[in-house]
Amino acid sequence: MSARTFIFKVDCPPERVTALAFGLATDTFVQILTKAEAKNWPVHETKIASVHLSARPVVMDDAATTSFGIIDRLAALTTTKDLSRDEVIEFKPILDKMSSVVNNTNADVILSTGSTESRFTAELLNEAESIARKASRRSFGHVTGTIDKLVLQPDKGNRSIGLVDHLTGLRVTAVFDGALDRSVNALHTGSVVDIKGFIRSNSDKSLHLDAEDIEKIKKRHHQPVNSDDLEGILDIELPDGLNSVNIIRTLRDGDASPARKGDD
Repeated sequence: MSARTFIFKVDCPPERVTALAFGLATDTFVQILTKAEAKNWPVHETKIASVHLSARPVVMDDAATTSFGIIDRLAALTTTKDLSRDEVIEFKPILDKMSSVVNNTNADVILSTGSTESRFTAELLNEAESIARKASRRSFGHVTGTIDKLVLQPDKGNRSIGLVDHLTGLRVTAVFDGALDRSVNALHTGSVVDIKGFIRSNSDKSLHLDAEDIEKIKKRHHQPVNSDDLEGILDIELPDGLNSVNIIRTLRDGDASPARKGDD
């Protein structure tokens, strides 16, 4: 049995735990476990007097370690001096739900995966919302490039395409929803695609694209050209009795330029 437990608490007196508040808290608890790919962990403890929920894996295997790593990254937002825009965007759905809990109960949300607690206050969540709002300024456009990374894991909610934009040379990560699964099933690394959607710049100068349309570009193949194909393309009138070799030899030897037909 695993000894490590994920604990979610709302630090409020019992009278503030309305049915709505408890529903919001439970929804946020599930959202965090879903993000950590741990929604199948057994619920270990539930206390309704305030709100105290906990879950832990049956065994502490590699998957559980990865899940706790994601939860720990979320919890670390409470101790970071400057919130990372990328992490705020990554955890935005959870932070939005936390804001609903905090606004409804006027209390902090507390996470714990060990001996220390991480406290999400209204001030912290408002700062995160401000960062996310600024990052949401994006434009609609498209990129064309060759796929070098393709992730399609519908059961885990992981859908992304990695490529380098042929025009700008910038790294692009395109994410998409289930509506485009059929189009993506026909793709593979090496496929050339044109992806349309909303684009925003990341702090590392790469691009993030929320795809709305993905089109595979067919590679064009041209038949090689031989000398027969070139015959007649250039209509060069040569002097009588001379071919191209004679003309080059004459010019090289410094003789006067041979007269063309019709010259006086």
